[in-house]
Amino acid sequence: MILFFAFFTEHAWPQSQEDYISDLKKTGNLFSVKLTPADKFLKVYVTGHNIGQVDLKKMDLKASSRNGKFITALPVSREEDYFLIHQSLKKPSDLILDISNSEQSERLEIPYK
Repeated sequence: MILFFAFFTEHAWPQSQEDYISDLKKTGNLFSVKLTPADKFLKVYVTGHNIGQVDLKKMDLKASSRNGKFITALPVSREEDYFLIHQSLKKPSDLILDISNSEQSERLEIPYK
């Protein structure tokens, strides 16, 4: 019970509403992504539509933010089972994710309003 309360209070009120994104999911033709906030950063979990399709060690993720006609590259690192975008997004903008491995690639665009 105490663990649940500690977890809930830690994640229930973000430090800044501007930096907060609730869990978002986006499905493309090849990949699906789930975005979750991590302090002022953003965790990106990638899954493939076919079993065994995604080997995170062989995946590459490039992220950028589009605000109107301006596009800004976002710094990304690979963690154990997800990617981490090291910059918060500003509203309104579109998050653009370019996901690729040695055989296939896909671009997913996620509006953030």
